[in-house]
This record gives sequence, C-alpha cells and structure tokens, in this order.
Amino acid sequence: MKVEFRNLRIKTGSAAKDAAADPLAPLQGTWEIVSLEKDGSAAPQDDITGLTVMITGSSYKLINKDNVSQGSFSVDASKDPKQMDVQHKTESGDSQSMPAIYDVTGDTFRVCYNPDGGARPTSFSTKPDTGYFSVVYKRKTE
Repeated sequence: MKVEFRNLRIKTGSAAKDAAADPLAPLQGTWEIVSLEKDGSAAPQDDITGLTVMITGSSYKLINKDNVSQGSFSVDASKDPKQMDVQHKTESGDSQSMPAIYDVTGDTFRVCYNPDGGARPTSFSTKPDTGYFSVVYKRKTE
C-alpha cells in the first residue's frame, strides 16, 4: 500500500490567529479568583470565595459580595512577561493606575499588580513590604 499527498496545506486554528491579532481576545469572559497573594502571604480562602471579574473589551467589573468596582485596562502582549496597565475607579470617583504583568494559559489567567502605581512587577510572586499582589483566576463556565 502506498499513500501520497499532493498540494498539502496546513491551516492553523483560528483561536491562535485571533489571539495574535487581538491580545484582548483570550481575556474576555467571566473569571473567578482562586488564589490571591499579597506581600508574600496567601489571602485566606474565605476572603476570595465568590469574587469574580467580568471582562468585556478593555473594561472590567470586579464583583464582590456587597459591591461592584470597575475600571479599564490596556495590554502590551509583545513584552515578556506581558504587561497590563489597569485604571481602577475608586469609590470617590478618582482613577488609580496599577502597572501589572499577566499571563493567560488555557482557562487560567494570572496577574501580578502594583496597586501603589510604582514599579511594574517582574514576576508572579510577591515579597514582603512590596505592596504587590498576585492573583490567579479560572475561567468561569456557565
């Protein structure tokens, strides 16, 4: 038996093409916070249970048990690690800027933020007295 192929073409999947064309595409949807670390210490699970983030375009809503906060963000996927700049609206209506790094792999989304607006984190772990916090999200399936 002999098998021959002629004019064989390999087409890449559209998901990979979409992610390259639009770096916001993999971030869209609803994400549950599964772990949070600040200053080198993990937050108690009771503090993060039920926290979700809904991302639509370049806007987000953080939904807590008693309130909703929102803001916007921009990304630079050409950097390693990928960079994110988050504009968080405070309760007083002011905007707070948080430099961050992020990574999306499948249904896992990791972000390390500097809520004080200073230097951008360089890794997804936090150290005491940096003020950084690192969050791991899982995509919520309906």
